Amino acid sequence: YNGAAALLEPLFSKVPNHSLIYNLLQQCYNKLGYLPKVSDLANRMIEERPDECRYRLDLARVQVQLQEPKAGLESFYKAAELAKTDGDYLNVTNSMMSSGFAKEALTLMESLKDKITNPSTFALQRGILLEAQRMFHEAVLAYLPLLADTTRDAVTAERRLLALLDFPASSEQAEATL
Repeated sequence: YNGAAALLEPLFSKVPNHSLIYNLLQQCYNKLGYLPKVSDLANRMIEERPDECRYRLDLARVQVQLQEPKAGLESFYKAAELAKTDGDYLNVTNSMMSSGFAKEALTLMESLKDKITNPSTFALQRGILLEAQRMFHEAVLAYLPLLADTTRDAVTAERRLLALLDFPASSEQAEATL
């Protein structure tokens, strides 16, 4: 990865807004554990493309890895402001969840209800977060709209509902809700 990074760095300097070079260089730095370089790289892309959610999201992730949770959370919120599609919003909230900001992700999902085009965009993620907070009634309500679908999320929601029915701590609330 050192050799690849050495080849890519001069290319990125010549064409600093080229997303393929950025992706490859970012992967090299991540594999090598050069997190400050990943952060610098993301900041350079933000300078080149300030209105793109993706680079702000990359910065947020690396800030969390660099033990800068406050800056990371701010960058997650900025990425959400820049998001343009349901997929962008989903990437932001999933990244927040995997970075330890589950409650903040749930709050953000609630605030984005009027901005998303597909109401079931966050259904699975909301259900998982609500389960983790032992809010089983609300989790069941989050999963239910997915059951009419045939997507992977729908299959996962069905499995999670069945697990809620089998789990002693949640079975009573799940049955009452259904």
